[in-house]
Amino acid sequence: MAVAHTNPILPGVYWLDVFRPFGSSTVHDQDVDFGGWLAASKGAVKVLKRELGTVIPGADEQGNNRDRLHIFYLFEVVGAPSAFPFDKLGFPTIQKLASAGITPADRNVKADDTAQAPQPAGLLDSLPDFSGLIPIVLLVLLAQLARSR
Repeated sequence: MAVAHTNPILPGVYWLDVFRPFGSSTVHDQDVDFGGWLAASKGAVKVLKRELGTVIPGADEQGNNRDRLHIFYLFEVVGAPSAFPFDKLGFPTIQKLASAGITPADRNVKADDTAQAPQPAGLLDSLPDFSGLIPIVLLVLLAQLARSR
């Protein structure tokens, strides 16, 4: 799917993943940034869905808690919003622009609908990784070659 690059973003339906600190005040709160943009764009943007996801564990170099809560937003731009804070939130994904004709299905997207499924495992994926043995095998072959001369 394409992402929004214009500022302000064009009328349409978009989705965005943001992260809120969980148990830590040292992590930047994107949920607050998104809320600020919504407030500045009052009347021009409607939140269609807000889904709380899972906590993503993490820690910084000093061992401080940096857990983050994943939040999924589905929103519709219906007017002229304020400038989108791409530098803080990244680029929202375009579900459908208003010019392309928004359907009820576009307004009912869920976080699970946007997740990419992992590639199915192939036959070679189930084999053990022997790449670390290549230098040893080469050394053994070179030694055998040197002895046979």
